[in-house]
Amino acid sequence: MKIVFETLKFKNIFSYGNKVNEFQFQNGIDLITGKNGRGKSTLVDAITFALFGKPFRKIKLANLINNKNNKELWVELVFSINNSRFKIERGQKPNIFKIYKYSKDENWDFIDQHSTARDYQIYLEENILHFSDTVFRQLIALGANLDSSKGFMDLSKKEKEEVLQVITDTAVFTKIQEKITERRNSIKTKLVDLEYQEQILSNSINSLKISINSMETQNQEFIFNRDSDISKLENELENLQSEIPKFESLLKALDDLVIKRQDLVIQTSPYEQELIENEKEKQDVISKIKLYMMNEENKIICENCGNEIKQKLDFDIESLKKRKEKIDKIESSVREKYLVIKKEITELEEKLAKRPLVLEKMKTIESSIERINENLLKLRNWKEAKIDYSELEKSEKEYVEVGEKLVKNRKLFSELNTLSSLISDKNIKGLVLNQQLPFLNKFINEFLELFESQFNFVIDDNFEDNIVSRNVNNEFNSLSNGQKQRITMSILFAFLRLIEERNGVSTNLLILDEYLDSSLDVDGINEVLKIISEVFSPKKDVILISHNPDIKNRFELLNRSIEIKQKDGFSFMDFKGE
Repeated sequence: MKIVFETLKFKNIFSYGNKVNEFQFQNGIDLITGKNGRGKSTLVDAITFALFGKPFRKIKLANLINNKNNKELWVELVFSINNSRFKIERGQKPNIFKIYKYSKDENWDFIDQHSTARDYQIYLEENILHFSDTVFRQLIALGANLDSSKGFMDLSKKEKEEVLQVITDTAVFTKIQEKITERRNSIKTKLVDLEYQEQILSNSINSLKISINSMETQNQEFIFNRDSDISKLENELENLQSEIPKFESLLKALDDLVIKRQDLVIQTSPYEQELIENEKEKQDVISKIKLYMMNEENKIICENCGNEIKQKLDFDIESLKKRKEKIDKIESSVREKYLVIKKEITELEEKLAKRPLVLEKMKTIESSIERINENLLKLRNWKEAKIDYSELEKSEKEYVEVGEKLVKNRKLFSELNTLSSLISDKNIKGLVLNQQLPFLNKFINEFLELFESQFNFVIDDNFEDNIVSRNVNNEFNSLSNGQKQRITMSILFAFLRLIEERNGVSTNLLILDEYLDSSLDVDGINEVLKIISEVFSPKKDVILISHNPDIKNRFELLNRSIEIKQKDGFSFMDFKGE
């Protein structure tokens, strides 16, 4: 796959203002220079934002927007892949993300956006670009001065493996493996669901069979026992009905007692009244006797004021005493008659206390009669229960269908396991990768020789690197910056060469952001420039972002020299080589 970047347009990104800046990619070496903070590396961020919706360096997305205008960040990137041309348009404030494809009638056709920006980005990377931002950083843009960029030797083992898989075209096996895993997980979920369905159907079938058998048994037993049950209920009904007259007679007798009690209560009323009147008269006599006795003792005390009084009484004490005796005799006679009647009332009340029990028993008998009549009606009107076998037949059919699906999916799951094992790191994928690693190691060491380096560099099949100099193993971090830079550049150039040799993923763009400014000596810089001019610039737009004066003076190697300047506080590109 060949990706060719054609044009880049942008505005309101970092120090660049609202005026649209345009960069046309063309083969050769382009040198970008300028003072710090002017926006030399903005080109890298603009391309990265267009392709992946994020900055190249390790900053927040919002920080890309020009802090003076604070809106309308806009980037447009046009590129071609094989024979198809695409255009990506992105923006912030407002948010923009659109992908276009150039049609045969020379129009840009909008590719319908997916449900989310994330899905749209996945579509872009998987169906158009066929590489991720990690690969972009390793094969296209190298920024030694940017925090978010790491050389190949600084990557983790997993990240190294990802880059090598893309370079050697074994990434396709990873994608196939991911698809297999995705498919296998889907089938596994389906198997769990089918097994659950099978169990549910099995339980349902067993339950339906039990229910049907129970209904069949009930029908048989009911037919066999119905006449006997009717006869038993009729006998029970006859016995209960015979009890009704007894309780009715008993209740009538109790009702008569109620009337009798009421009559007796009426009879007690005159006696009660007479006893009250006698008691009142008796109390009056007793008061007079008491008054007489107190007067005899000359100690008559006024009941109202408490003072002693004396008076001549006009009643006879003896007549009072006789009167009291008469009252006592009358009271005794009346009370005796009253108590006789009260005793009879008490005896009647004891008998009447049983009336609620009789009524309750009567009610119970009537309820039982009603229940027996209802049961008799059901038994006499009963018809054999109709049994529906269709639900059982339906469940048994579904059970067979689910079983067939289980067999099919289990077979497919087993086949996917076999396929996954075949393309694993230990089989086809590992074989292809191991075939490519010797070529990659060969190219790395060829470039190291061009750098006149004394190191032999090998990447093994476990993605571990071995650096040997004069039969001594060296740690990468123990090397000098110049030695590290030569190894890093050799790996980069080897990657690019291997890709082009294999006609795999290749591009017309290589960005070296201050890679030649800090670590390489003059000879190293000359070696790099020579390699770039002879090997890469005829087929690529090699963009060097640099402060190094040794590079600025090599006019014979440069295609264009672009200086980043500022006007009215905004940056712009001054193309000196055009």
